[in-house]
Amino acid sequence: MLSQLPTQRPPEQPEPEPKKVVYTPKKRRAGQSPVALFIKAIFRPIFKGLYYFFRGIRNHKLVALLAILLCIAAAIVVNGVVTKNWPFIGASDPVQSLTQHDQASGDNVRGWLYALRDGNANVMTGYQQGLIMQTPPDVNQLIGTFSQVKANVTWKDISVLSVYSEPDTTLDSFIKIDITIPGQSGPSGAVLILHFVTLPQQSGRILFIDVVSYRQLLQ
Repeated sequence: MLSQLPTQRPPEQPEPEPKKVVYTPKKRRAGQSPVALFIKAIFRPIFKGLYYFFRGIRNHKLVALLAILLCIAAAIVVNGVVTKNWPFIGASDPVQSLTQHDQASGDNVRGWLYALRDGNANVMTGYQQGLIMQTPPDVNQLIGTFSQVKANVTWKDISVLSVYSEPDTTLDSFIKIDITIPGQSGPSGAVLILHFVTLPQQSGRILFIDVVSYRQLLQ
Protein backbone atom coordinates (compact mmCIF):
# COMPACT_ATOMS: atom_id res chain seq x y z
CA MET A 1 0.00 0.00 0.00
CA LEU A 2 1.36 3.28 -1.12
CA SER A 3 1.29 6.20 1.16
CA GLN A 4 0.59 9.75 -0.22
CA LEU A 5 3.49 12.08 -0.23
CA PRO A 6 2.95 15.34 1.51
CA THR A 7 2.16 18.21 -0.92
CA GLN A 8 4.80 20.83 -1.23
CA ARG A 9 3.79 24.38 -0.48
CA PRO A 10 4.78 26.94 -3.11
CA PRO A 11 7.36 29.41 -2.07
CA GLU A 12 5.91 32.56 -0.68
CA GLN A 13 5.97 35.57 -3.06
CA PRO A 14 7.11 38.87 -1.62
CA GLU A 15 4.27 41.38 -1.33
CA PRO A 16 4.52 44.21 -3.89
CA GLU A 17 5.44 47.54 -2.51
CA PRO A 18 2.60 50.09 -2.61
CA LYS A 19 2.84 52.62 -5.42
CA LYS A 20 3.74 56.05 -4.38
CA VAL A 21 1.07 58.59 -5.38
CA VAL A 22 2.33 62.06 -6.07
CA TYR A 23 -0.27 64.69 -5.40
CA THR A 24 -0.02 67.84 -7.54
CA PRO A 25 -1.71 71.02 -6.35
CA LYS A 26 -4.94 71.71 -8.23
CA LYS A 27 -4.52 74.64 -10.60
CA ARG A 28 -7.08 77.40 -10.49
CA ARG A 29 -8.74 78.08 -13.83
CA ALA A 30 -8.17 81.45 -15.50
CA GLY A 31 -11.80 82.31 -15.00
CA GLN A 32 -11.48 81.87 -11.27
CA SER A 33 -8.70 84.39 -10.73
CA PRO A 34 -9.56 87.46 -8.64
CA VAL A 35 -9.21 89.75 -11.67
CA ALA A 36 -11.49 87.57 -13.79
CA LEU A 37 -14.06 87.33 -11.02
CA PHE A 38 -13.99 91.12 -10.63
CA ILE A 39 -14.53 91.65 -14.38
CA LYS A 40 -17.34 89.10 -14.40
CA ALA A 41 -19.03 90.89 -11.53
CA ILE A 42 -19.01 94.12 -13.56
CA PHE A 43 -20.06 92.84 -16.99
CA ARG A 44 -22.37 90.00 -16.02
CA PRO A 45 -25.32 92.30 -15.14
CA ILE A 46 -24.80 94.22 -18.39
CA PHE A 47 -24.84 91.12 -20.59
CA LYS A 48 -27.70 89.70 -18.61
CA GLY A 49 -29.68 92.88 -19.12
CA LEU A 50 -28.92 92.86 -22.86
CA TYR A 51 -30.04 89.26 -23.08
CA TYR A 52 -33.41 90.00 -21.48
CA PHE A 53 -33.72 93.19 -23.53
CA PHE A 54 -33.31 91.42 -26.88
CA ARG A 55 -35.47 88.57 -25.67
CA GLY A 56 -38.20 91.07 -24.84
CA ILE A 57 -37.84 92.63 -28.30
CA ARG A 58 -38.23 89.22 -29.91
CA ASN A 59 -41.33 88.45 -27.90
CA HIS A 60 -42.90 91.91 -28.31
CA LYS A 61 -41.80 93.06 -31.76
CA LEU A 62 -44.52 95.66 -32.31
CA VAL A 63 -44.02 97.34 -28.93
CA ALA A 64 -40.24 97.35 -29.44
CA LEU A 65 -40.60 98.88 -32.92
CA LEU A 66 -42.82 101.66 -31.61
CA ALA A 67 -40.38 102.37 -28.76
CA ILE A 68 -37.44 102.59 -31.20
CA LEU A 69 -39.38 104.93 -33.51
CA LEU A 70 -40.31 107.16 -30.57
CA CYS A 71 -36.66 107.35 -29.48
CA ILE A 72 -35.52 108.27 -33.00
CA ALA A 73 -38.25 110.91 -33.34
CA ALA A 74 -37.35 112.41 -29.96
CA ALA A 75 -33.68 112.59 -30.91
CA ILE A 76 -34.52 114.32 -34.22
CA VAL A 77 -36.78 116.87 -32.51
CA VAL A 78 -34.21 117.67 -29.81
CA ASN A 79 -31.43 118.03 -32.39
CA GLY A 80 -33.62 120.24 -34.57
CA VAL A 81 -34.60 122.52 -31.71
CA VAL A 82 -31.02 122.90 -30.47
CA THR A 83 -29.13 123.18 -33.79
CA LYS A 84 -31.94 124.45 -36.05
CA ASN A 85 -30.88 121.80 -38.56
CA TRP A 86 -33.40 119.19 -39.63
CA PRO A 87 -32.44 115.90 -41.27
CA PHE A 88 -33.12 115.62 -45.01
CA ILE A 89 -34.20 119.29 -45.09
CA GLY A 90 -31.26 121.60 -44.54
CA ALA A 91 -28.48 119.12 -45.16
CA SER A 92 -28.39 119.83 -48.94
CA ASP A 93 -29.22 123.55 -48.73
CA PRO A 94 -26.19 125.47 -50.07
CA VAL A 95 -27.40 128.74 -48.51
CA GLN A 96 -28.32 127.27 -45.15
CA SER A 97 -26.57 130.04 -43.21
CA LEU A 98 -28.77 132.58 -45.00
CA THR A 99 -32.01 130.65 -44.50
CA GLN A 100 -31.26 130.49 -40.80
CA HIS A 101 -31.44 134.29 -40.73
CA ASP A 102 -34.46 134.53 -43.03
CA GLN A 103 -36.08 131.63 -44.87
CA ALA A 104 -37.66 133.76 -47.61
CA SER A 105 -34.36 135.53 -48.40
CA GLY A 106 -32.60 132.19 -48.63
CA ASP A 107 -35.27 130.79 -50.96
CA ASN A 108 -35.02 133.79 -53.31
CA VAL A 109 -31.23 133.81 -53.44
CA ARG A 110 -31.09 130.04 -53.95
CA GLY A 111 -33.67 130.24 -56.75
CA TRP A 112 -31.73 133.00 -58.54
CA LEU A 113 -28.46 131.05 -58.23
CA TYR A 114 -29.97 127.84 -59.58
CA ALA A 115 -31.50 129.76 -62.49
CA LEU A 116 -28.06 131.22 -63.30
CA ARG A 117 -26.47 127.78 -63.09
CA ASP A 118 -29.12 126.26 -65.40
CA GLY A 119 -29.19 129.21 -67.81
CA ASN A 120 -32.84 130.13 -67.14
CA ALA A 121 -33.09 133.82 -68.00
CA ASN A 122 -36.84 134.05 -67.35
CA VAL A 123 -36.54 132.82 -63.76
CA MET A 124 -33.63 135.17 -63.08
CA THR A 125 -35.63 138.10 -64.46
CA GLY A 126 -38.56 137.15 -62.23
CA TYR A 127 -36.37 137.35 -59.12
CA GLN A 128 -34.89 140.66 -60.31
CA GLN A 129 -38.24 142.44 -60.65
CA GLY A 130 -37.91 143.81 -57.12
CA LEU A 131 -34.43 145.26 -57.61
CA ILE A 132 -33.96 148.96 -56.83
CA MET A 133 -30.65 149.19 -58.72
CA GLN A 134 -30.37 151.75 -61.52
CA THR A 135 -28.58 149.20 -63.72
CA PRO A 136 -29.70 145.64 -62.89
CA PRO A 137 -27.39 142.78 -63.85
CA ASP A 138 -27.70 141.63 -67.46
CA VAL A 139 -29.03 138.10 -67.09
CA ASN A 140 -27.96 137.08 -70.61
CA GLN A 141 -24.41 138.25 -70.01
CA LEU A 142 -24.27 136.42 -66.65
CA ILE A 143 -25.61 133.25 -68.24
CA GLY A 144 -23.08 133.47 -71.09
CA THR A 145 -20.23 133.76 -68.58
CA PHE A 146 -21.22 131.57 -65.63
CA SER A 147 -23.99 129.18 -66.71
CA GLN A 148 -23.21 125.49 -66.99
CA VAL A 149 -25.39 125.30 -70.10
CA LYS A 150 -24.05 128.30 -72.04
CA ALA A 151 -20.53 128.86 -70.66
CA ASN A 152 -19.50 125.17 -70.58
CA VAL A 153 -18.36 125.42 -66.96
CA THR A 154 -19.13 123.21 -63.96
CA TRP A 155 -20.42 124.44 -60.61
CA LYS A 156 -18.72 122.40 -57.92
CA ASP A 157 -19.91 124.09 -54.73
CA ILE A 158 -22.05 126.93 -53.40
CA SER A 159 -21.26 128.29 -49.94
CA VAL A 160 -22.21 131.30 -47.83
CA LEU A 161 -19.21 133.39 -46.79
CA SER A 162 -21.07 135.75 -44.44
CA VAL A 163 -24.48 137.17 -43.59
CA TYR A 164 -25.04 140.56 -41.93
CA SER A 165 -28.19 142.17 -40.61
CA GLU A 166 -28.17 145.91 -41.24
CA PRO A 167 -29.86 148.70 -39.19
CA ASP A 168 -32.26 149.39 -42.08
CA THR A 169 -33.65 145.80 -41.63
CA THR A 170 -31.98 144.60 -44.84
CA LEU A 171 -29.83 141.48 -45.01
CA ASP A 172 -26.42 141.39 -46.72
CA SER A 173 -25.10 138.00 -47.80
CA PHE A 174 -21.93 137.06 -49.67
CA ILE A 175 -22.06 133.82 -51.66
CA LYS A 176 -19.04 131.98 -53.08
CA ILE A 177 -19.34 129.64 -56.06
CA ASP A 178 -16.51 127.25 -56.92
CA ILE A 179 -16.36 126.70 -60.68
CA THR A 180 -14.33 124.38 -62.91
CA ILE A 181 -13.34 125.72 -66.33
CA PRO A 182 -12.19 123.38 -69.12
CA GLY A 183 -8.94 124.19 -70.92
CA GLN A 184 -6.47 122.80 -73.43
CA SER A 185 -4.02 121.86 -70.67
CA GLY A 186 -6.76 120.51 -68.42
CA PRO A 187 -9.53 121.91 -66.23
CA SER A 188 -8.79 124.82 -63.92
CA GLY A 189 -10.64 126.27 -60.96
CA ALA A 190 -12.29 129.64 -60.55
CA VAL A 191 -14.12 131.49 -57.79
CA LEU A 192 -17.17 133.69 -58.20
CA ILE A 193 -18.33 135.86 -55.28
CA LEU A 194 -21.76 137.49 -55.36
CA HIS A 195 -23.29 140.04 -53.00
CA PHE A 196 -27.05 139.98 -52.35
CA VAL A 197 -29.14 142.46 -50.40
CA THR A 198 -32.57 141.18 -49.39
CA LEU A 199 -35.46 142.60 -47.41
CA PRO A 200 -36.93 140.12 -44.92
CA GLN A 201 -39.80 142.53 -44.19
CA GLN A 202 -41.07 141.99 -47.76
CA SER A 203 -40.85 138.21 -48.13
CA GLY A 204 -37.11 138.20 -48.72
CA ARG A 205 -37.28 140.48 -51.76
CA ILE A 206 -33.91 140.86 -53.53
CA LEU A 207 -32.89 144.54 -53.68
CA PHE A 208 -29.29 144.37 -54.98
CA ILE A 209 -27.15 141.80 -56.82
CA ASP A 210 -23.46 142.60 -57.27
CA VAL A 211 -20.67 140.54 -58.81
CA VAL A 212 -17.96 141.20 -56.23
CA SER A 213 -15.16 139.13 -57.69
CA TYR A 214 -14.44 136.52 -60.32
CA ARG A 215 -10.99 135.06 -60.84
CA GLN A 216 -9.26 131.88 -61.86
CA LEU A 217 -7.26 130.03 -59.24
CA LEU A 218 -3.50 129.78 -59.54
CA GLN A 219 -2.24 126.56 -61.06
